Amino acid sequence: MKLSNIIEVTKASHDFTGKDRVVKRIVTSSQTVKRGDLFIALKGKVYDGHHYIKEAIERGARYIICSEKPIQSYKGVVFLQVMDTTQALIELGRFQRSQFPIPLIAITGSVGKTMTKELIYRILKQRYTVLKSPKNYNNRIGVPLTLLELNSHHQMIVMELGMNHSGEIHELSELCEPDIGVITNIGTSHIGYLKGKKQILKAKLEITDGMQDGYLLVNGHDSYLKRIKKDDIEVISVGTSPNLTFSHVQLYVDSTFAWLHYQDQIIPMKIPMPGKKLLDNVLLAIQVGLLFQVPINDIVTAIESYHTKEGRLQFLELPNGITLIDDCYNASLESLDNALSILSLVEGPKTLVFGDILELGNYSKKIHKKAAKLMKQVPDLQVILVGSETKRIRKRLRNSTWFPDVKSLLETFDITSLIGQTVLVKGSRGIHLDRFVSSIQKTT
Repeated sequence: MKLSNIIEVTKASHDFTGKDRVVKRIVTSSQTVKRGDLFIALKGKVYDGHHYIKEAIERGARYIICSEKPIQSYKGVVFLQVMDTTQALIELGRFQRSQFPIPLIAITGSVGKTMTKELIYRILKQRYTVLKSPKNYNNRIGVPLTLLELNSHHQMIVMELGMNHSGEIHELSELCEPDIGVITNIGTSHIGYLKGKKQILKAKLEITDGMQDGYLLVNGHDSYLKRIKKDDIEVISVGTSPNLTFSHVQLYVDSTFAWLHYQDQIIPMKIPMPGKKLLDNVLLAIQVGLLFQVPINDIVTAIESYHTKEGRLQFLELPNGITLIDDCYNASLESLDNALSILSLVEGPKTLVFGDILELGNYSKKIHKKAAKLMKQVPDLQVILVGSETKRIRKRLRNSTWFPDVKSLLETFDITSLIGQTVLVKGSRGIHLDRFVSSIQKTT
């Protein structure tokens, strides 16, 4: 991107008078800076990038976007001063997107959006050069950073859009201008902020706000999504047509077997992920591939070779004799239901380490009670509860112990007592059960 474009797009004040230059990389972390980069000093609730301007320059940054120029002067460094550095990043992402009007597939939903994104990416890259949002780059920082990676080699973009509050997906959709929108489901995630499933549905449908035309793909088995109609965008309800569906589903601890019905074909599939509920997401990914003319056999191959990401229903046979099911990346009532259905298939002793489901607001008591009811359906299950919200359900579970936080769990619980068991770890990211997972893996 040319420096002149950056100045124009961000409306930055500056004292640069030299010849126009090309800025090859724009970064927001001083630790990733390379020589010649532009560093944006973002201001967050916890960190202020302005404190790392000196480090960025020492690492080779030659351009700095900031809202407050440092007192110290730096020879050869161009400072671009703006009112809001985050908004500057967003506008740069918007500009880069405008330079590459290629198809963009945006995915949102209460549960399963990352897995669906990964499946769509794997399917499309069978035929196209695809840019996807990495890790959890699904917010107003991650989305524009992903767009800034766009170059002339890319033919498609696969983008995950996340949210906690109403209006957030609207902004992201306006920014990335999707051609295809995908909604996996309407669950209870973030219900504390949005005050009900109808409001969650409304917020998820903001994914269409940046679409000029194209398709909206929705889970046809979801009670809220199956009724959706749009005047200006074609809605495809996926999973309800006999031309694209699954039958003869067989569930295993580490995989799912099913027959895929596509038009007049029946294709046996072994999906390397457990859980019946994931099949709706698989069908959404398949439908995206078909819209872009990826052959069905290539689609099946891409799905069957997929591997789950760390912290997302990842099965680990540990040397210490513990079978770990790591699903601590995040939690909702719906994802807990799916994880417990898988744990029910396991023979032998089983333990659930369950942390609070966060961001439920006034719904927390009700949803945690429902969670306890799901746990009681798994026979001979030992439950370790972690967090203030789970304390409410301790008396509802016969074979349970409770810890106020993961620190006290690590300090007082004997992890060796889990040897020989299958251990499912599930909780919201803010409970930090990943620390417990690390301890299990180190236990001998």
